[in-house]
Amino acid sequence: MRNGYETYTKNLNLSIPLVLNFFITIILAVILAAFGFLYILGSSLSSLENVSSPEQLASIILPLINQHVFEIVAIFLIIVVVILFIQSYFTAGAIGMAKQATETGKSELSTMALAGNKNVINLFLAEILVGLLSLAGIVFMVPGAMKVDITELFSPKNTEAGMLLLAGF
Repeated sequence: MRNGYETYTKNLNLSIPLVLNFFITIILAVILAAFGFLYILGSSLSSLENVSSPEQLASIILPLINQHVFEIVAIFLIIVVVILFIQSYFTAGAIGMAKQATETGKSELSTMALAGNKNVINLFLAEILVGLLSLAGIVFMVPGAMKVDITELFSPKNTEAGMLLLAGF
């Protein structure tokens, strides 16, 4: 612990990838969400000027959302994938910098770029794989939890639900 703390205090630039990741992720998410909002509601923004109550706003926006569900899902997925890619780049860079600081005692920002460029695809694909595996666990766990009868937990009636729940875990 002491060696790690000393290495970090001698290399405060180790926090730069994490700070850049935070700010770039927020800025990009706001820009992409604003673009999506304007894309979907752009033609209807003039009708929102005369809205005086939340009910009127909901009566205008909800039909637009229903019409553009697939576009909203596509924009959301694009935002998630782009942000995940950028986070993978900065995480790979931070790992490279930490490795260099551990080995040599000093770390440089150029290491962030080199390690980020070298490992971004592998880390990005690994994060997607972990996310899909987590989603698969949820897909199996929810039906199993819905079907299981707690009062008769070990009865043969709960075998199917128990297997789904077990597969989810």
